[in-house]
Amino acid sequence: MGLAIGEFDILKEKIVNFKQTATKSSIKNKRFNVVSESLALESNIDNDIKLTLNNCIMHHNALIRFVNQIESIFSFGLLAQLLGSIIVICNTGFFLLLVSPASLQFGMLFSYFVTMMAQLMLYCWYGNEIMIKSAEIGESCYLSEWYTCNLSVRKSIFIIMERSKRPLVISALKFSILSLTAFTSIIRWSYSYFALLQRLTDNIDTITE
Repeated sequence: MGLAIGEFDILKEKIVNFKQTATKSSIKNKRFNVVSESLALESNIDNDIKLTLNNCIMHHNALIRFVNQIESIFSFGLLAQLLGSIIVICNTGFFLLLVSPASLQFGMLFSYFVTMMAQLMLYCWYGNEIMIKSAEIGESCYLSEWYTCNLSVRKSIFIIMERSKRPLVISALKFSILSLTAFTSIIRWSYSYFALLQRLTDNIDTITE
């Protein structure tokens, strides 16, 4: 997932500067010594702009396929990870209340609790970044010099912008989308389960007394 995030940053930079890149490449690779051939130079620049933008489009499509492949391969494992994290976090938090804070067992349980929280946070953070970066592709299109290009290029830019309105997401078998919102929801569910266990324990203690 980190690779996808980096590739989105590269693609954003390519889209913002696609016209400048194509213009520099066209002027560098082609020499025109006659003033009357300036129209030919302009035509070649337009062709290079189209080629550069097409390269950006192929890059974007490859990223979409890559993220979809990540989801299809790891979707089931991610669901198991989320459900397991809910159970482990609330149970560990519950046992932390039962042991003495000065004991070795408390230190081990607390370390395990922090590790599980960090692991869960890592998955959700990466999923959230992919969602944000994919949505920012449309902003990169707007920041480019699309308004100085011909109609064909502007149509292609518009299509990219429309596609980026649907951010790419990684879900756990469509049950939950990996994001910071999902992370807070999981913590909320874990706390609810923890509160239930604590209430049951208090009721058992009351009955035994």
